[in-house]
Amino acid sequence: MRKKNLMRFILFLGFLVPLGGFCQDTQDNIIKWLKEGNAKELAKVFNPALTFSVPGHDGIYSPSQAEGFLKRFFEDNKPVSFRVSHQGKSADGARFLIGILTCNTGAFKVYSLTKMMEGRERIIQFQIEPNQD
Repeated sequence: MRKKNLMRFILFLGFLVPLGGFCQDTQDNIIKWLKEGNAKELAKVFNPALTFSVPGHDGIYSPSQAEGFLKRFFEDNKPVSFRVSHQGKSADGARFLIGILTCNTGAFKVYSLTKMMEGRERIIQFQIEPNQD
């Protein structure tokens, strides 16, 4: 009986492991894409009306506009590393991510705020500014 239950459990785990890639956390992906300087992937999770700020551009933009500004930022500032400073969740369910993006030109503070919108977690606010610390 124990052997039969163990085999069922192992079989069950075998089905769950491949699903891990489909359940990857949006925050983890944001960190990965920042490290890679991947504006295209970040733009896929931008909210349609995004509060967006990078040096030289500050306002409410569409995902395609913000992607263009972010792509230009990454072309001018090649990412070297990203370190998370703070991460958490607000009372209304929004999740925040604050970190330091080190680039070949210097360090930048990054702030990202995500919220569930129409069944998907989307970035509703995204900001990159020179790190003053």
